[in-house]
Amino acid sequence: ITTMSEPSMEALGPRFWRQICPNLRVCKDPPAAGSAPRGTDEHRGRIDSDGYFVLPCQAAPQDRLISKLAEGVQQLQAQGWPATFILVFDEAWELIERMSEVMHSATGNRVNMDIVAWHVDASKGESGFSPHRDRQPEDVPLSFRKDGSAMYSTCWVALTDATPDNGCLYVVPREADPGYFEGDSDALDAPDPLSRCFGSKQAYQHIRALPC
Repeated sequence: ITTMSEPSMEALGPRFWRQICPNLRVCKDPPAAGSAPRGTDEHRGRIDSDGYFVLPCQAAPQDRLISKLAEGVQQLQAQGWPATFILVFDEAWELIERMSEVMHSATGNRVNMDIVAWHVDASKGESGFSPHRDRQPEDVPLSFRKDGSAMYSTCWVALTDATPDNGCLYVVPREADPGYFEGDSDALDAPDPLSRCFGSKQAYQHIRALPC
């Protein structure tokens, strides 16, 4: 199989990718539509009050879709291809379509094609992300609607188990984040965003783990 270090015209055709991930589809007729989870009033309420919500595992896409994508990412990595190349395959877009229904009904936002996949191999000393804010436009207040809801939101889907032991997401709820509406200053003498969130030892209790 041609790897990323040996690019060729073969990579422009579906056969190339099917050889790497034989259990995934490329440019084939989609299967019968699965049941798409939907955001609820409770999810919308959590977004508005806390800035995040967690979709229960039983409400996430089933029928081996997640496990097939996880296997595909590992197969891509084995051939030297970045995890985001999983977007070549139809199953990735099936997942995106399903989760976009959740996001739209819970947040009012549509998918904007800012989509990436990550593979973190702890055996190689790799780790996840340091604390960060996903996006900060120049005028943060303008990124919110008049009712206070955010016009940009992120949907994170774990393709393998993510726990506090191996590295799940952690968040700071909206009410404990001074920069949620104001944004973070880029000035050299501005306080660090984390120091604003954690001005006292007691403030660390606001951190929430989101295992899935």
